[in-house]
Amino acid sequence: MWAAVVIGALVAALPVDASPSYHNPKQRFVITERGGGLFVEVDNTVEFSLLDIGRATVWLVERNSTKSDWCGRTGKRQCVATHTSSMDWIDGRRCASLQQVLLQLEKVRTTERGSAHPWVSDTPLVSLLTFYEGQLETQRLAEYVGPLVDWWKSAQEQLAPCWNKARPADL
Repeated sequence: MWAAVVIGALVAALPVDASPSYHNPKQRFVITERGGGLFVEVDNTVEFSLLDIGRATVWLVERNSTKSDWCGRTGKRQCVATHTSSMDWIDGRRCASLQQVLLQLEKVRTTERGSAHPWVSDTPLVSLLTFYEGQLETQRLAEYVGPLVDWWKSAQEQLAPCWNKARPADL
């Protein structure tokens, strides 16, 4: 019995991490890029989530990127295949361009699309999966070319300076 009391006292005395490492993120939408061509393949997933922090709501964006390139570098005058992976984050409080990107996305989601998509090679399929709060219903758009692809290309340029290799410590 004394052993249980001593162990309990030791465990209770351990410091508890006071930083909020998990604020119950609510995933709002996911962008994926899959495929490619000309011997370059990408598999990228970007998750846009909202986190409740006290009375504030903050966007947290997480990117998981993988790229395989049959000639990613050269060695001894020959192509050498490469495979790279990375994970990056955006803290919505520190990225002014994120709000503009989100506003532009709303226009893309409501843009009328033609019924036929041209066949395109050597380009990844870009998909948008939207989650509605409090519902299981989702919306999915996928294109090789079109308004979604154009928006995503522009969004990547606008968000480029916001990406960080480390997850925000307080989110």
